[in-house]
Amino acid sequence: MEWTNNTDSTAEVRRSKNRNINAVHLQYMYNGDASVPLQCLMTNTIGIVQRPVPLTENVVSMMDIEFNHIVQIDGVSKHKSNTEPSDLFRGADMSNKPETLLEFMRIIPLAPNVHKYITTLSKQKDMNIDINILKEISKHYTGSYTHGIPWVLKNKNNFNIFCEDYNLLNLDYEGFINTLTINNKR
Repeated sequence: MEWTNNTDSTAEVRRSKNRNINAVHLQYMYNGDASVPLQCLMTNTIGIVQRPVPLTENVVSMMDIEFNHIVQIDGVSKHKSNTEPSDLFRGADMSNKPETLLEFMRIIPLAPNVHKYITTLSKQKDMNIDINILKEISKHYTGSYTHGIPWVLKNKNNFNIFCEDYNLLNLDYEGFINTLTINNKR
């Protein structure tokens, strides 16, 4: 689904345009197919939705997913820049911003209830979260076709194809995956 601007302000029109541009990049990164909608990688909840405005014929576009950093240590996201992922998503075209692409390669899109569950595990259950824990969590969701892992991270071939397509040079798959793996406290 395409994001439609919710107002006609110059800033909202620009943000809508950027969301639509960046959604295509993220759809490719997370699904391996730019035409598959941005969605939660656990529940397949569609990421960009439109909801009616009561008593009008208008609709508003909104996000129905949250961007969750894969690695969380002691309840704190690792690999997080000073800018919120949602701000990066609606910011400038990320295709020519390697640092933004790399941050989103360390993020998984999640439905709000799944995001809350993972955050609870991290903060309240003293569990550090990494790519292996996400694989385990995904086993509990019916229809999780990705096993909780973005397409770009599933294997070296996908990783290399994506990196080549976006001119992300000198990245090593095994080294990158290693940054998303930690020893969990139990």
